[in-house]
Amino acid sequence: MKKGFMCMLLTVFTFCMFSILLGDFFREGEILNYNSGRDAADVAEIMDKEWDLINNRSKTPERWDRFIQLLGDFEGKKAWYYSGERSRKMFDTKDVYCKVFRDEDNLKGFIIYCKKRTGGGFIMNLGVSEKCRRKGHGLNLTKNAICDLAEKGACSVLVTPQLGNLPAIRLYEKIGFKKIGANDKEFIYEISLGKQEGRDNAAAAEKGKKRN
Repeated sequence: MKKGFMCMLLTVFTFCMFSILLGDFFREGEILNYNSGRDAADVAEIMDKEWDLINNRSKTPERWDRFIQLLGDFEGKKAWYYSGERSRKMFDTKDVYCKVFRDEDNLKGFIIYCKKRTGGGFIMNLGVSEKCRRKGHGLNLTKNAICDLAEKGACSVLVTPQLGNLPAIRLYEKIGFKKIGANDKEFIYEISLGKQEGRDNAAAAEKGKKRN
């Protein structure tokens, strides 16, 4: 088991390093941590134009206000993006992250992701400026997020692309995500980073203790 775990870690490390080196060779810019003063307006512009493609929830004034609030407070990680008791049980706001892909003058894309309380990761939003698509920016952002979540101890990463968002679906499948479910609006894709079975068993055991 120890040997298998070490092989898994080596695979994840190799994947991360290869992705970073390949990205450095092809990309026209760099992936940076989000900075509200530098990036908020550009991220909001992409999200405003592409909301229906990026977000599985309909755009309402309340949700837009929550998103703008989040953009203003990523550094503090205090803002709450999703509402509702189900989301509050699943996510922990201090573990929400954003990366941007940009050159000196322009923001070309962004990714928002989080670490769930259950131990896995979740890609919340991935957006690329329309004029910057088909250049591998979304691929680089997603791989960077997966590597970051792996380093933070995530056992797997989920993403829920809309049923009709074929470019996003192809991107996730190219990286290695596998479809594990669907509903009337979206597919559910997952990529395993190891230890998933052990984490699931531990979570089930803890749940059983609370019931008893």
